[in-house]
Amino acid sequence: MSVHVVGKVGRWEGGPTVLASQLTSRGEMQAVSPHSITGSLSGSLEWRLISVCGRIDKVVHAGSRWRADMTIDGHAVVVLGEPAAGITVASSVAGRMAIVVGIVRRSTSDSSAFQLLPRSTLDFRLGPSPEAFGAVGAARSGGASAAGGGSRNSNAGPAANTVGIASLAGLVGQSVTVAGLVTETAGSTATIDDGTGRVRIGGPAAAVAVEMLEPGDAIEVAGVVRRDDLGLIVEVDPASIVDLPGDGAAAPTNSSDVAALLPDAATQSPGPSQAAGASIRRAVAAAPLPDALTIVAILLAMLAVSAAAVALSRNRGRIGKFAGRSSAGVIAQIARVLSWRATFGRGNRP
Repeated sequence: MSVHVVGKVGRWEGGPTVLASQLTSRGEMQAVSPHSITGSLSGSLEWRLISVCGRIDKVVHAGSRWRADMTIDGHAVVVLGEPAAGITVASSVAGRMAIVVGIVRRSTSDSSAFQLLPRSTLDFRLGPSPEAFGAVGAARSGGASAAGGGSRNSNAGPAANTVGIASLAGLVGQSVTVAGLVTETAGSTATIDDGTGRVRIGGPAAAVAVEMLEPGDAIEVAGVVRRDDLGLIVEVDPASIVDLPGDGAAAPTNSSDVAALLPDAATQSPGPSQAAGASIRRAVAAAPLPDALTIVAILLAMLAVSAAAVALSRNRGRIGKFAGRSSAGVIAQIARVLSWRATFGRGNRP
């Protein structure tokens, strides 16, 4: 959407700023695509919309804010979650891959450092957990095959090992398995990133399957490392493509500050893509079993319910007798019982 901004222009730590007091819509325009980078953040990217893909090393929370330290092709990148973005990230996501889109800004505590600020839940795509790779191995060992897919490409080999993309330069001509998030698609090829580097995947046999992949898909593929005019490429066996289970966008948020400034702005829905190719199968990890404390709590709750039911059945006659009287009569009867017990003891009946 094209907007007209009214505000005070200034500079902060060498970067231009505008303190907006009014935001007016001028109609829709073509969306601005984020600039994809594979290195560290610098002053040349300040206030630009960029996209990174890498591994989350650590998440630290400070009240309603959080900071994620990521590794992008061997470079450290800091992602800062502001409350206005409404993105919820748990500390347990460390070790997972993620695609993050956001604005590059100088750190408020160190003007020489830069941080990436995602704007909303649509800017944060969380990839599969490390356990998902175990599910992939189990699926392969079980001999699962893709619907409509043929036999495995003999070039791929049944014993291809999972390797980091950064090491592929020394593995030309060898069979490998790589896993990561799809960052770009271009016809019959796609680019995946595993946090250590990026590589194109494709090949004549996998052209149809690769064409159905979309940015954000978490996949694992097996194939042979080749080199062409554009650099390294993994010629993929289409039967080896596995769609790993990820979380997609982070938890949804209720509203945003932009919506408050621009109430007539259209609301977008995330709609993360899911590869639906016939030769792409999904690895599903087994559901975790309940822990011991949960089982004990359930058993205690069942015992309590059973005891209450027994007590209710034993006192059903008394309850019916009291229910038939008026409130005043019940109160008077209770007072007489208490008086007799105070005088003659608990074992005597009035």
